[in-house]
Amino acid sequence: MLLAHKIRFYPTSLQKEKLAQSFGNNRWYWNQLLANAKLPKDDRKQIRYSELKADNEWLKLAEAQGYANTEMHFRQAFKNMKANKKFRFPKFKSKHSKQSYTTCQPGKLVGKSLSLAKIGKIKLAQELRYDGRIKSVTISKNCADEYYCSFLVETQPTVLETTGAIIGLDMGLIDFISDSNGNKIPNPRIANENERVKKYQRLLARKQKGSNNRAKARVKLAKAYQRNTNKRKDFLHKLSKKYINENQIICIETLRVKNMMKNHNLARSFGYTAISKFIEMLRYKANMYGRQIIQVPTLYPSSQICNICQTKDKPKQLNIREWVCPTCGAILDRDYNAAMNILTAGIAEIACCQQ
Repeated sequence: MLLAHKIRFYPTSLQKEKLAQSFGNNRWYWNQLLANAKLPKDDRKQIRYSELKADNEWLKLAEAQGYANTEMHFRQAFKNMKANKKFRFPKFKSKHSKQSYTTCQPGKLVGKSLSLAKIGKIKLAQELRYDGRIKSVTISKNCADEYYCSFLVETQPTVLETTGAIIGLDMGLIDFISDSNGNKIPNPRIANENERVKKYQRLLARKQKGSNNRAKARVKLAKAYQRNTNKRKDFLHKLSKKYINENQIICIETLRVKNMMKNHNLARSFGYTAISKFIEMLRYKANMYGRQIIQVPTLYPSSQICNICQTKDKPKQLNIREWVCPTCGAILDRDYNAAMNILTAGIAEIACCQQ
């Protein structure tokens, strides 16, 4: 099983210069490959690092493994584009966006210390949490000038103790999660962080283009955005791990988030909640720890069925949070009722698969 662990590190000033050289060299090599691929078929030529380094001595300042992986990623991008229409034609890389390169031959890793070719020994913020063979290490820098090492490790999955518990989850905008146990997890509110973003957007807009002050303001804005991202990821990771630890089987809806984002009145709220990211975390953590995820079909009317008498009512607007069953007269909380129905549908799906 392949698992990734992304760890921040803090390079010295000299190491930052060497990393900038490595990022720039690999970015240049990618752009050379893409420019060649855009030429007419008869004018294309085979580009090799071994041939380019003879005319460009500065290419030797970066690790050779990085160029090999850049070429492999470039070829994989074209394969993905041909195999799946959702992948677009590769783009040229810019020095103003995220920078990265990958090596398959990292140096010795001891605790929080890692040796990288052409860079030297770097100090990681934490130790690698997985035991196993390191397949590759990707060194990256985001727009907030933060440096990260992403380790791809081949390891064995850790199976948690069987709990026997099964739960249904209903995801929404007001409450992020309403589960069949009656718990409600409110959406993380990052209003203060959004105000911080607006403040730095105004400051950036006032700076003269090309000035050093504009560059500093851009980094401050990027850090504000990154702070939002980190808070949201922290919330999603802790919540997904909690449900994985406590439950053997988790039943969720199959949501078409792409279609939900077409609603321009709610698209921003859907984007902030990151529902699809949460579902992705549940899936890979279930594979890691021996849990099971059951997905209820998309068109299942979980909010329209009474979980007590199974009577199906008419569709309801989003502002209706409670409704009365016309058959049994029960007062139903919309989200809790939906979670109970998702649990019932998930149990039925398990029984159907076992027959």
